[in-house]
Amino acid sequence: MTRRRLSIRSRLTLWYACSILLLFLGAGLVLRVAVRRTLLSEFDDDALDSSTLVRHFFHVEAIEYPTVEQAVTDLVAEVVFPDRAIQFIRPDKSSLVPVSGVPDSLGRLRAIAPTFVRPPIRTLTIPLDTERAPGWSIRIVSSAADLERTLHAVDRWFLIGAPFIALLAAVVGWTLAGGLLQPVDSMARAAERITAAEPSARLPIHNPHDEIGRLGRSFNGLLVRLDAALSQQRRFLADAAHELRTPVARMSSLVELTLSSSYDTRGDRASLTLIAGDLQHAGSLLDELLQLARADAGERLPRVERVFLDDVLMDAFRAWGPAAERGGIVLEMGEIHETPVLADALLVHRLVDILFENAVRYTPALGRVSANVQRERERIVLTISDSGIGIPADDLPRVFERFFRGTASRAMAPEGTGLGLPIAAWIVDQCGGTIELSQSTLGGTSVRVSLPTDEHSSRTS
Repeated sequence: MTRRRLSIRSRLTLWYACSILLLFLGAGLVLRVAVRRTLLSEFDDDALDSSTLVRHFFHVEAIEYPTVEQAVTDLVAEVVFPDRAIQFIRPDKSSLVPVSGVPDSLGRLRAIAPTFVRPPIRTLTIPLDTERAPGWSIRIVSSAADLERTLHAVDRWFLIGAPFIALLAAVVGWTLAGGLLQPVDSMARAAERITAAEPSARLPIHNPHDEIGRLGRSFNGLLVRLDAALSQQRRFLADAAHELRTPVARMSSLVELTLSSSYDTRGDRASLTLIAGDLQHAGSLLDELLQLARADAGERLPRVERVFLDDVLMDAFRAWGPAAERGGIVLEMGEIHETPVLADALLVHRLVDILFENAVRYTPALGRVSANVQRERERIVLTISDSGIGIPADDLPRVFERFFRGTASRAMAPEGTGLGLPIAAWIVDQCGGTIELSQSTLGGTSVRVSLPTDEHSSRTS
């Protein structure tokens, strides 16, 4: 059975009420200790004043009587205090009978022993007179009943007020928590309304500068990125369907035409040749789609190793030399730096192959394609430039979008897929590098790829 937890508002209210109650109890305890000490101090000061008065009377009586015993005996009958008993302690620690000022029905003073003083009792003992009565002491026995009654009254009111304080703290905490969590509730309600049909909805932000506002801004940013990803995915599926539909439709038409026509070996060969070309184009498109799908799923992790770009570049020159020669294009090798880079060898070969394919495909006859490898501080930079049709400035921000192809590129190479540069950008990102496209000095496009070097390795001959 799942245990149901309290809501955040309830927990905040409980925490706030308990905190206030604990603070109230702590403050009350400190206050009670302070009040008790203050009252006891005043109580003892009052008893000390009484002893001072007794000592003063003893000085007067000591002049009239020759002995301390006689003076004290007379003083016992004269000194009177309400709710307080006075004891005179002899040097042998025995005491005279004390008296206290409680008159009887005839107006006479009657003696009250300490046992008749209302408990609780506090005592104060001080010397009587060290010069005239050495060894004699005064013991003042006082009733602390009024003091304790006052403290009990303070405790009673404190205990009565504690539940009301806790209840008030709970009400205030509930109200404050509701106000603080109201933006969260609004965000939750708005998040429930966000669906695939309405991906543009966003969370309301009441205060963009507090913690909840920053959370809302971050969540809205996530929604923007998800919306862009969904839009890209929708375009991806639509473009993929469009690209695959064309070769499949041509193959279907050719097959139907071949089947419906009379037997013609030469015509069949031509039709099959066209079908083979369309199948090759569709297969290439499917391979690139599969590679991108695996990249998005994170199924292929790069294997970082030492890769020499000059070797990769030489392989690309040998592979694309015949195609460039057939198209009347000159391949030029520029400056070559032999420092290795840290990257995935297979991905780097695929990257260079994509860049050469684009350069050769979109460069007219009698054009040029040049490549060089240079070192810039801690990076190795591969640059491939061509004198081809170039990329308009308006299309540059979109060249790495899947299936995006400009008007000029579609007109010159209708069989293109628009997936080469997105795959190249993914490869460069996996290798920890950067890729940039710009206007080439040859008149076409220049692609600049920067990759990290292997500083701890040197090339062996």
